[in-house]
Amino acid sequence: MRILDLAVKDLRQILRERQSAFFLLIMPVVFTLLFGFAFGGFSSGGGDEDARLPVALVDEDAGIAAHHLITLLQQSDVLRLEPTDNDADTLATQVADGDLAAALVIPYGFSAKMEAGNPIPVTLIADPAGTTGFT
Repeated sequence: MRILDLAVKDLRQILRERQSAFFLLIMPVVFTLLFGFAFGGFSSGGGDEDARLPVALVDEDAGIAAHHLITLLQQSDVLRLEPTDNDADTLATQVADGDLAAALVIPYGFSAKMEAGNPIPVTLIADPAGTTGFT
Protein backbone atom coordinates (compact mmCIF):
# COMPACT_ATOMS: atom_id res chain seq x y z
CA MET A 1 0.00 0.00 0.00
CA ARG A 2 2.88 2.32 0.73
CA ILE A 3 4.27 1.90 -2.80
CA LEU A 4 0.91 2.89 -4.26
CA ASP A 5 0.86 6.02 -2.09
CA LEU A 6 4.33 6.98 -3.32
CA ALA A 7 3.31 6.43 -6.94
CA VAL A 8 0.18 8.58 -6.54
CA LYS A 9 2.23 11.34 -4.87
CA ASP A 10 4.82 11.33 -7.68
CA LEU A 11 2.12 11.34 -10.35
CA ARG A 12 0.40 14.34 -8.76
CA GLN A 13 3.69 16.18 -8.53
CA ILE A 14 4.48 15.50 -12.19
CA LEU A 15 1.04 16.60 -13.36
CA ARG A 16 1.22 19.74 -11.24
CA GLU A 17 4.47 20.83 -12.91
CA ARG A 18 4.08 21.00 -16.70
CA GLN A 19 7.84 21.17 -17.21
CA SER A 20 8.32 17.80 -15.47
CA ALA A 21 5.58 16.21 -17.57
CA PHE A 22 7.18 17.62 -20.72
CA PHE A 23 10.61 16.17 -19.94
CA LEU A 24 9.20 12.86 -18.75
CA LEU A 25 6.79 12.19 -21.61
CA ILE A 26 7.62 14.34 -24.64
CA MET A 27 11.43 14.42 -24.65
CA PRO A 28 11.89 10.63 -25.06
CA VAL A 29 9.65 10.74 -28.13
CA VAL A 30 11.56 13.72 -29.54
CA PHE A 31 14.92 12.00 -29.01
CA THR A 32 13.64 8.77 -30.57
CA LEU A 33 12.49 10.63 -33.69
CA LEU A 34 15.70 12.65 -33.85
CA PHE A 35 17.96 9.60 -33.71
CA GLY A 36 15.69 7.69 -36.07
CA PHE A 37 15.97 10.39 -38.72
CA ALA A 38 19.70 10.85 -38.09
CA PHE A 39 20.51 7.17 -38.61
CA GLY A 40 17.96 6.53 -41.35
CA GLY A 41 15.71 4.09 -39.56
CA PHE A 42 12.42 5.26 -41.07
CA SER A 43 12.77 4.62 -44.80
CA SER A 44 14.19 2.00 -47.09
CA GLY A 45 15.84 4.58 -49.30
CA GLY A 46 13.80 4.41 -52.47
CA GLY A 47 10.96 1.98 -52.09
CA ASP A 48 12.10 -0.37 -54.88
CA GLU A 49 15.51 -1.08 -53.38
CA ASP A 50 16.14 -4.74 -52.52
CA ALA A 51 17.54 -4.84 -48.98
CA ARG A 52 18.62 -8.49 -49.17
CA LEU A 53 22.32 -9.38 -49.13
CA PRO A 54 23.77 -9.88 -52.64
CA VAL A 55 25.38 -13.31 -52.92
CA ALA A 56 27.04 -14.44 -56.16
CA LEU A 57 26.29 -18.01 -57.16
CA VAL A 58 28.45 -20.18 -59.40
CA ASP A 59 26.81 -23.51 -60.29
CA GLU A 60 29.53 -25.72 -61.77
CA ASP A 61 27.38 -28.83 -61.32
CA ALA A 62 23.97 -28.03 -62.87
CA GLY A 63 22.55 -31.24 -61.37
CA ILE A 64 19.36 -32.04 -59.45
CA ALA A 65 20.81 -31.55 -55.95
CA ALA A 66 22.39 -28.25 -56.99
CA HIS A 67 19.04 -27.13 -58.41
CA HIS A 68 17.29 -28.01 -55.12
CA LEU A 69 19.92 -26.09 -53.13
CA ILE A 70 19.57 -23.05 -55.38
CA THR A 71 15.77 -23.17 -55.15
CA LEU A 72 16.00 -23.32 -51.36
CA LEU A 73 18.38 -20.35 -51.24
CA GLN A 74 16.19 -18.32 -53.63
CA GLN A 75 13.33 -18.56 -51.14
CA SER A 76 15.39 -16.70 -48.53
CA ASP A 77 14.23 -13.32 -47.29
CA VAL A 78 17.83 -12.45 -46.42
CA LEU A 79 19.83 -13.47 -49.51
CA ARG A 80 19.55 -12.24 -53.10
CA LEU A 81 21.28 -14.74 -55.39
CA GLU A 82 23.11 -13.36 -58.40
CA PRO A 83 24.14 -16.14 -60.82
CA THR A 84 27.55 -15.54 -62.39
CA ASP A 85 30.33 -17.34 -64.26
CA ASN A 86 33.19 -15.44 -62.59
CA ASP A 87 36.14 -17.34 -61.17
CA ALA A 88 36.98 -17.54 -57.46
CA ASP A 89 39.63 -14.79 -57.61
CA THR A 90 37.23 -12.32 -59.23
CA LEU A 91 34.53 -13.20 -56.71
CA ALA A 92 36.96 -12.77 -53.81
CA THR A 93 37.84 -9.30 -55.13
CA GLN A 94 34.17 -8.36 -55.45
CA VAL A 95 33.50 -9.54 -51.89
CA ALA A 96 36.53 -7.67 -50.53
CA ASP A 97 35.44 -4.49 -52.36
CA GLY A 98 31.98 -4.74 -50.82
CA ASP A 99 30.17 -5.31 -54.12
CA LEU A 100 28.94 -8.67 -52.82
CA ALA A 101 28.18 -9.89 -49.32
CA ALA A 102 29.49 -13.34 -50.23
CA ALA A 103 29.90 -15.81 -53.08
CA LEU A 104 28.87 -19.46 -53.18
CA VAL A 105 30.47 -21.99 -55.54
CA ILE A 106 28.70 -25.32 -56.07
CA PRO A 107 31.43 -27.65 -57.42
CA TYR A 108 31.17 -30.08 -60.31
CA GLY A 109 29.96 -33.49 -59.10
CA PHE A 110 27.93 -32.04 -56.24
CA SER A 111 24.67 -33.78 -57.23
CA ALA A 112 26.30 -37.16 -57.91
CA LYS A 113 28.08 -37.21 -54.56
CA MET A 114 24.95 -36.07 -52.72
CA GLU A 115 22.90 -38.85 -54.35
CA ALA A 116 25.59 -41.37 -53.35
CA GLY A 117 25.43 -40.09 -49.78
CA ASN A 118 28.97 -38.75 -49.80
CA PRO A 119 29.62 -35.33 -48.34
CA ILE A 120 30.94 -32.67 -50.67
CA PRO A 121 31.84 -29.17 -49.57
CA VAL A 122 30.60 -26.05 -51.29
CA THR A 123 32.89 -23.05 -51.36
CA LEU A 124 31.76 -19.92 -49.56
CA ILE A 125 33.78 -16.79 -50.20
CA ALA A 126 33.23 -14.13 -47.54
CA ASP A 127 35.14 -11.19 -46.14
CA PRO A 128 36.19 -12.13 -42.59
CA ALA A 129 36.86 -8.47 -41.79
CA GLY A 130 33.42 -7.34 -42.93
CA THR A 131 30.23 -7.37 -40.92
CA THR A 132 27.82 -7.92 -43.81
CA GLY A 133 27.18 -11.56 -43.01
CA PHE A 134 26.64 -11.05 -39.30
CA THR A 135 22.88 -10.50 -39.42
